Amino acid sequence: MFQTSIRRLLFALVSLLLLPTLAQGAAVMTGDLPRGADLGFRGSASDGQLVVRRLVAGSAAERAGLRDGDVILAINEAPVTRDFVGQDTLRRLDGDRRVSLRVSRDGRERTVRFTPPPLALEALDGVTSTYGVVETPDGARLRSIVTVPDGTSGRLPAIFFTQR
Repeated sequence: MFQTSIRRLLFALVSLLLLPTLAQGAAVMTGDLPRGADLGFRGSASDGQLVVRRLVAGSAAERAGLRDGDVILAINEAPVTRDFVGQDTLRRLDGDRRVSLRVSRDGRERTVRFTPPPLALEALDGVTSTYGVVETPDGARLRSIVTVPDGTSGRLPAIFFTQR
């Protein structure tokens, strides 16, 4: 069964390679799988706490009132009981979806709400990238990224990477 699932996934990805080039040197999104959130800061572990670090000036988080050094106590109402779990939760947030962070600053708690944009699509000069979605037989939906050098047509060699 595992080999059949891999073969089906590989077939779906190779099928995507046959897509025509949509635009020269562009990144194109197809499908409805959301992009991760560009939070505008990093959550860093410090003495068992999750702390806001490297806050980006002008980011949605900064405009909403988040500050470098804030200790994150809860993410979308879920308490952060372990720093590494909080980091994983932040990494899994989707762009264009409202985020609520309960933070502690100077001994006082406050809630900061903002809507982070999705992460930018990666784009390389001379390459067209098509972001899509592949559904595995067990229903898992995975991101696919097919890159094709500009000015090429026909069959091309492929490199296949998969999640573990």
